[in-house]
Amino acid sequence: MSLHAPSSDQPSSSDLRQYERQTLESLATGLPLTSVLHALLQRVEALAQVRLHACILLLSEDGRYLQDGIAPSLPEAYSRDLGRLEIGPLAGSCGTAAYRREAVYVEDIACDPLWAGARDLALRYGLRACWSMPLLALDGRLLGTFANYYLEPRRPLAAERDAFRLVTETAALAIERHQADLQLRESEDHYRHLVELNPQYTWTCDPDGGRMVFSPRWQQLTGQPALHADTFWTLLHPDDRQATRQAWDAARRAGRAYDQEHRVRVADGSHCWLRTRAYPRRDEAGAVIRWYGTSEDIDDRREAEEALRRERATLEVQVQARTAELEESNRQLREEMHSRAQAEELLRQAQKMEAVGQLTGGIAHDFNNLLAGIQASLDLLRRRLAPEVLAGVGSLLDTATQSVGRGASLTHRLLAFSRRQTLNPQAVDVARLIGDFQELLLHSLGPQIRCQLELEAGLWPVDVDPHQLENALLNLAINSRDAMPAGGTLTIRARNWVQSDADPGLPAGDYLL
Repeated sequence: MSLHAPSSDQPSSSDLRQYERQTLESLATGLPLTSVLHALLQRVEALAQVRLHACILLLSEDGRYLQDGIAPSLPEAYSRDLGRLEIGPLAGSCGTAAYRREAVYVEDIACDPLWAGARDLALRYGLRACWSMPLLALDGRLLGTFANYYLEPRRPLAAERDAFRLVTETAALAIERHQADLQLRESEDHYRHLVELNPQYTWTCDPDGGRMVFSPRWQQLTGQPALHADTFWTLLHPDDRQATRQAWDAARRAGRAYDQEHRVRVADGSHCWLRTRAYPRRDEAGAVIRWYGTSEDIDDRREAEEALRRERATLEVQVQARTAELEESNRQLREEMHSRAQAEELLRQAQKMEAVGQLTGGIAHDFNNLLAGIQASLDLLRRRLAPEVLAGVGSLLDTATQSVGRGASLTHRLLAFSRRQTLNPQAVDVARLIGDFQELLLHSLGPQIRCQLELEAGLWPVDVDPHQLENALLNLAINSRDAMPAGGTLTIRARNWVQSDADPGLPAGDYLL
């Protein structure tokens, strides 16, 4: 059989371009995709001079099959018996074209191996040739296939290939446009439901904030039939209006996110707390091109916070009052315990000092009597000894007399300690007192302790009982000696001291340290 076809058998390119425009226009009017594709295939069959059956198969959702055939003149029984066509390398013209993503021209179904699985079915309905081309979207996605069935074997000419490709592009463009419209309508429907069901109140505005668009739920909230930017600002509570407007203007000028809580007058005339947030949308250059905002009803939350704040304030007052009571009770208890402890300590000290004073006074009197006998004996020796003998032992008598004097001084201090000798405060040169006292100090410390003096020049005189000062220094020196059983150095320093700040333990004034 001769496989040829004159070029006049195919529709011209200008006719197909016109049908392409008509197809897209029909799709834009809202006609179903199947009706638009059905009309396109009818035009293709009508323009062809040779009898053919045009067919479009759509890709299944899982991408494995071709189904939902649109074929105006193809026998219905054939389409029904063919069913869903699985895409594969040997799946006839259409299944193979979808698998290869390229045109497949089967010139004779009776002998082509691609039709081994469906050859008998095609021949039963008189189908001998099938040209198929995949329908591809602009991004390369597979949408389906377009095919022409012939009742006799046919080999496509160059003009037929071009016309066939043009019809394929038209059908693919229609399907892709239909899918895009479906996605857009689904997105719009999804957004509309989100807006209508969203408990928040949405709004948008231009970059300057002058033109604001509010969702329909704002009308229910405010009772305003038409809400604009100027109207919205008048609905704000007078106490919140200025701060809210300033925060919005600052966020808008800076192009940063906006977040503010304020009150709005609602339909019943009362005011409701809202939390309004807005975020800018920017172009590729970073300039703000639109603001998108939401307002959330926080009236219940603010009321709960206010109630909680009042309750917390009341609780804090009660806690503070109770804490003050407990602190006062605790303070009084501590004062009582401290006073009792002080009284007990004072009593113990008084008893101890009374006993020590009695003992010290008795010892001092006895020691004083001894010193009086020694002094009297020394005086008698000075009187009775011959002058030449006195010259030999005079220094010894002087030393003994000085020791008696020191003993008398010690007795004086003991009596002062026991409160049986009155104190005699006077202006004392501390440097001279320590110098005179150093010899007695060295005898008390022993050979293992080295004593050094660091006395500042120009020390101020102090108002003190000199015997008491000597007694204090002696006690400190003996304590230091006892703390250094292996020997060491005892340093006595003295310098002037000015106390500038008043202190409970030491009033401001001039002191000797």
